[in-house]
Amino acid sequence: GCIMVFVPTMGLFYVASLLGGARKLLVGNLIQHQFLVSHNWPLGAAMSVALIVILLGMLLAALIAMAGYGYGYLLLAGLGLSGGLLDAAGEYIGFIFLATPFTFFSILYSSLRSSEGRAVKGLVSQSISLLLNVLFNYLFIFRLSMGIRGAALATLCARGAAAAYGAVDLLTARHGFRLRLTDLD
Repeated sequence: GCIMVFVPTMGLFYVASLLGGARKLLVGNLIQHQFLVSHNWPLGAAMSVALIVILLGMLLAALIAMAGYGYGYLLLAGLGLSGGLLDAAGEYIGFIFLATPFTFFSILYSSLRSSEGRAVKGLVSQSISLLLNVLFNYLFIFRLSMGIRGAALATLCARGAAAAYGAVDLLTARHGFRLRLTDLD
């Protein structure tokens, strides 16, 4: 239900005008401005497509996470796993699927920064994820004796940290693309 309501409203510019008004700048207002005021049709079209791709990607990542967490065990059983291997893989796959939205956001952040010519920011995000994954693996698997569940939890935490780094950078950036909390009102 929310998909059928939320996605179409992203393209209704009068909704953004009513919600944002003259004081607030919403994405819909930016796209409308590109078409109607600046007459920059290529940029307006690119912004519209980017918005749709981001929304659909986030939706897909969330659906994959929910489906994988709920049905990952059945998927593995359907692939022919059984016994102890099925139990171990079932523990792992649920957490890995939960990391899907974080992974998606992390890749989106790296791509955004690379498109601005600042690929180092994206590499820092991925490096943080990699180093934290190694550190958390040691902590969860060996120190806390969590086994395979610890390895999956380490991956989830590391991906979440990389996504958090990207979100903080987008909220505090001084140059390039910047996301402001006031834009989200």
